[in-house]
Amino acid sequence: MIVYMTQGKKTVLSRITVEGLPLHYLSVGRGYFARRRALHCLRQMYDSGVRRCICADVYLLSLAKQADITSYPVLPLRLALLGSLLDILCPGGLQNAAAVLRCGPGGGPILSFWELRWRLCLFI
Repeated sequence: MIVYMTQGKKTVLSRITVEGLPLHYLSVGRGYFARRRALHCLRQMYDSGVRRCICADVYLLSLAKQADITSYPVLPLRLALLGSLLDILCPGGLQNAAAVLRCGPGGGPILSFWELRWRLCLFI
């Protein structure tokens, strides 16, 4: 099982399924006590066998290290789900629709994927 960690308002642990992949979703709130609760959740998950996490925020990497959970970059997961997300946003196709894609720093691979998908749409 994999943990997907993001920054949120409250520290909440839930289970989600993304493209058939079951994940634990941990939203980490702001503040000292919220981070302590998140670390407690991560340690419980480690005890139950969870060894991998995907951090959407670099500030959360230290929490994963403290719980001895190996963290992986979020970019490959986003690239794998990009096609499905676009299909959900534009169910009728991209003829009369627009989608905003935020890449952030180091988003070159996403841009190249987007350009490839755009060229495919032009030829179809």
